[in-house]
Amino acid sequence: NQTAFLSRHFELLDPLVKSDELANLLMVLYNASGNGARRPKFEALLNLIADGISMGLSNYLAIRSKSDFDKRQRRVEEYEVDAFPQKEKDEVKEIFEKWGFEGELLVGAVEKISSNKKIWVDFMMKEELSIIEEEHDDAGKHGLATAVAFVIAGFLPLLPYIFGFLSKDQFSASIILTALILFIVGSLRSVVTKKSWWISGLEMLFVGGLAA
Repeated sequence: NQTAFLSRHFELLDPLVKSDELANLLMVLYNASGNGARRPKFEALLNLIADGISMGLSNYLAIRSKSDFDKRQRRVEEYEVDAFPQKEKDEVKEIFEKWGFEGELLVGAVEKISSNKKIWVDFMMKEELSIIEEEHDDAGKHGLATAVAFVIAGFLPLLPYIFGFLSKDQFSASIILTALILFIVGSLRSVVTKKSWWISGLEMLFVGGLAA
């Protein structure tokens, strides 16, 4: 399913455009310039790299923790299906009864689910524990991708300082570039949310403005 694919991958990279982090970068540029720092871009770049590493590690740990939790719960369910099959069948029956199954239809549904261990465990994971398992890619790769992508996106507001804009125009140009980044990323969210692209873009821009 294309929407599910886009949703999962957009969610993993969503932290790279956190408006509060981009706003923080602008504040570093503003303070460095206001304090007369000779090279405010270097202070901002160091801050950007530190934020990127922090967000990459956070994403890595979040994915790793979710994956470990899912696997642990699956092992528990597999053990219970083997050790207490009748108890687990009763739980399956209760779930189907809540859905309105009864009589032969109920018996048949329970037997169908419990005839295949994997399907049985899958059913219990989702319906009893409310755990939606996902195919977890390499957490390290996702963490690295988040860090690199955030640094690349955050690097754009530094361009006016790198390409020698007039000092009085540098910070204003950085604000414009940051607003553009927020609007573009917000509009891309419409692929998943199905909202109007310009409304999604303005929402992200508004949140970024509040954060700044």
